[in-house]
Amino acid sequence: MKWSNFGLLFWFLVFFVSSITFSKTQADELYSLSAESGHVSIGNNTDRDVTFYLESENTTRSEHRLSAKTTMTFTGSEDDSWFRIYVYSQNDFVEYKLDAGERYYLDWNRDSILDVFEMPPR
Repeated sequence: MKWSNFGLLFWFLVFFVSSITFSKTQADELYSLSAESGHVSIGNNTDRDVTFYLESENTTRSEHRLSAKTTMTFTGSEDDSWFRIYVYSQNDFVEYKLDAGERYYLDWNRDSILDVFEMPPR
């Protein structure tokens, strides 16, 4: 099958755009993913889907939905050293700063507010 110039341009644009936006991968186990600099791993330890907004030093805020009991690694720029997550809880957004290269999970705290916790070392 011969690729047309349009087809090659289309796939180049898809690759280019996806490289400058957040990419994500899903894992079967909540704590199985690792994160490197320019990345942050976030797990959902609750029993329902969670919607949140994520941004970094070099990327714009974007909305993400994380299914219950799953983990995703979010990729920003390789130069990112921090991320900021905005989670809707108790009729208000709660904001947390996350260090790039670290692993976090979302869960309810004692006050029934959705909170961000650092994952324990493996």
